[in-house]
Amino acid sequence: MYRDAGNYKERGFVIFSNPSDYSIDKLEKSIRNVLIDQLFFIPSECRIPLVHTFFFDPDLDHEWYELEEIELTPEPVTDKRSIDTFIKICTKSYEAYLRNLHPK
Repeated sequence: MYRDAGNYKERGFVIFSNPSDYSIDKLEKSIRNVLIDQLFFIPSECRIPLVHTFFFDPDLDHEWYELEEIELTPEPVTDKRSIDTFIKICTKSYEAYLRNLHPK
């Protein structure tokens, strides 16, 4: 979900394959552990499509998205990556965030 400075919200979703057949609990823990405050991520770094269509004011708005929900679904995948690959990409993004937050 994208929430702008005026608290307007826009939602989207991505469906990944789950070839390792992870449980929802394992997915929830694995993904949230590599998100900023276990909630936020930068979509461009995690290669998630942008959903915001409102006017973007870089002086007020930000590029963080919020993970609302993780669920298993029988629906067809919308992203060719597996959930494992997505978690690896998010891990790299989170590690870069931490390095910038606490530079040496």
